[in-house]
Amino acid sequence: MLNVCLGESLNPQVKSVGLKWIFSDGLSRHVDEVVEYCNKNDVRVIFLHRKNYLRQAISMYDKGVMREKYNIKKNETLPEEQAVDIPVEFLQNKIKWIGWAQEQIRKFSNRVKSSLQIDYEDMMDDPKKYMQDIQSFLQVDAVKMKDIKLDGFQKMHTGSIDILVSGWREKRMVLMKESTFKNSITEWETCN
Repeated sequence: MLNVCLGESLNPQVKSVGLKWIFSDGLSRHVDEVVEYCNKNDVRVIFLHRKNYLRQAISMYDKGVMREKYNIKKNETLPEEQAVDIPVEFLQNKIKWIGWAQEQIRKFSNRVKSSLQIDYEDMMDDPKKYMQDIQSFLQVDAVKMKDIKLDGFQKMHTGSIDILVSGWREKRMVLMKESTFKNSITEWETCN
């Protein structure tokens, strides 16, 4: 599959090919093959990672449930944010899974010759800087930043957690009992 996606383009004008591969889409089952391919073919890999696992878990739940609830297609926008009743078990399991996945991604990135790690939160604070960093890393001709529309860059699920998640106080107490991430909950609550 990687040969098809990353192989020479049929269009000689194309200087690079991009591919988005989400860790939950099966990357974890093929790490050795992907690392070998990337290193052998000088594939440059960008890892976008979130520091705030709690907001990522909320986002994962909200996207699936809201799209299903309102029968929203992929490129359509969701209704205004409202408190979502997320089961505490979902938050516990997703936060643990995100932590595990981030560790696997770190290991993967250490094995790939050409990799760049970008934090979602930092990129959202200064998208122009990160777009320039990405262009430089990919060794593609720089596009003038005034020509790039950045109005599509916006944080999702901003604001306090108790407004985003219904019954947050009770769920927070349950999450705080988890030793694996209890020290991070307060930080994740205050950080957008």
